[in-house]
Amino acid sequence: MRKNEVGWIKYVLVLALTLLVFFFGLLLGNYLTERKAAALNDIEENLRIQTSAAELQYLLLLQQPCKYINGTPLANELYSISEKVDYMEAQRGAGDKDVERLKNTYSILELRDWLFTIRTNEQCGLTQVPVLYFYSNAGDCPTCKEQGYVLTYLRKKYPSLRVYAFDMTTANPALDTLKAINKVEAAPVLIFPDERLGYADLATLETLLSEHYNLTATT
Repeated sequence: MRKNEVGWIKYVLVLALTLLVFFFGLLLGNYLTERKAAALNDIEENLRIQTSAAELQYLLLLQQPCKYINGTPLANELYSISEKVDYMEAQRGAGDKDVERLKNTYSILELRDWLFTIRTNEQCGLTQVPVLYFYSNAGDCPTCKEQGYVLTYLRKKYPSLRVYAFDMTTANPALDTLKAINKVEAAPVLIFPDERLGYADLATLETLLSEHYNLTATT
């Protein structure tokens, strides 16, 4: 076999191998993309079910608000939904229509539970401390992520603390009204029953909760 024929065969083999690797990678990428999309669709469907159940829980709790004196199942359900909504947003992006719709629904549920917390405090003699946390995922709030971590830690440490987090970019008439009432124009903003703060570190908030609101931490 002549030398130029051997070189030509090698060229063809290399080209064939390159094309094979390319198409295999393409097929694998499509497969993984489809699997990821299917997983996200499952999460979205589960979120729909959870939000519908949370709506019903709210209506049931209104019948006997003082029965759940140590905390409501709705509050626990909201934190679970929040984690899934955050995951959806991280995977699909803040501008995704499904993510925006779910965040809208979640915001309404949060507002209802916030009002429920205020009602049970008044009617049942509870000392829960509801705090409204306004943040932004639009890239204009460099301290919002850290503030979120601090509040998550404190929520777990202080059972009587109720944190309601709202993305300021969410288009929602009820949320717009809440922002207008509280004159919220930039994030982060923390609104306690009788205290308003911008960004607050862990030490500042722990002092506020333990000394001003007399909250007891879990052991």
